[in-house]
Amino acid sequence: KKLIRSLLVSAQNGLTASQLEEDYATIVCKPCPYRDLGFASTHQLLLAMPDVAEQRSGGVFVAAAEASTAKIASLVSRQKPKTLKRTRGRGRGRPSIAAA
Repeated sequence: KKLIRSLLVSAQNGLTASQLEEDYATIVCKPCPYRDLGFASTHQLLLAMPDVAEQRSGGVFVAAAEASTAKIASLVSRQKPKTLKRTRGRGRGRPSIAAA
């Protein structure tokens, strides 16, 4: 429960069940054990934990409000969205010189 809550709190716009599975596997190096807990999918697991996750529109889950995580959630919500940096030119470094 704690790991799932922390993954949801750290996601600024929430996570879908499949995104949560990917993040869980990245952090723990094992797939989410929803079957071991008696659920058919990660989605069903999240629905069964209303104290951890709340479902929003589009199948997105966010962390349920809790006093202990309220400060972290407010900091995450105020973060600037990530933007991709554009690179100038054709690439990095010096151009390669072909041998004659």
